[in-house]
Amino acid sequence: MYLIELKPGQEAIYASPAAFSEAVRRGEVNSAALIYHRAKCTWLPVTVHPLFKRAIADSVRDRPFTGRSQWTFLQSERKDETPESVMASVAAAESSSAQAHTATKPGHRGWRRVIGGWLGRGRG
Repeated sequence: MYLIELKPGQEAIYASPAAFSEAVRRGEVNSAALIYHRAKCTWLPVTVHPLFKRAIADSVRDRPFTGRSQWTFLQSERKDETPESVMASVAAAESSSAQAHTATKPGHRGWRRVIGGWLGRGRG
């Protein structure tokens, strides 16, 4: 038997593990609920109970896949992008990067040479 406090003042008893799991799948028992632990004579969060964890995992696994429109965490700025516009923006970014790289001072020392000079391995 599982004694669950669904919300303060509202308790439910589930007679079997199957009934408890079904209540979790239906959304009757959520992560805010408490479960009574008889051996410790205390209320614990239901999220620590292994049967709750298993029921949540099963319900997530059994959900039908609805598909995704985007497979990245990064949102594109425009939804109407075409491959040609993306390639144009990449080419523009590459050319600006090349210009920035050639615009360095002629006497500029790279960080490897500077660190190597500090360590005595290279001449700078």
